Amino acid sequence: MAVIHILKTFPYEVSIEEIETLNLSQYRQALSGMNLIIYIVRQNTLYIHIIIDNET
Repeated sequence: MAVIHILKTFPYEVSIEEIETLNLSQYRQALSGMNLIIYIVRQNTLYIHIIIDNET
C-alpha cells in the first residue's frame, strides 16, 4: 500500500473530519484505494488500528 509510505513520512497530512465528529480526535484516517485506514500517531510510532474495506 503506497499510502502507508506516505503516512510514514507525513502522518498528520490526512483528513480527520469524520472521526472528529465521533469525538475521537486522537485517531486519523487515510484512504488507500478502496480501503479506509484508521490509525493513531504516538511519539515517533504510527499504529494502524483497523483497515476497512470501503467497497459498496
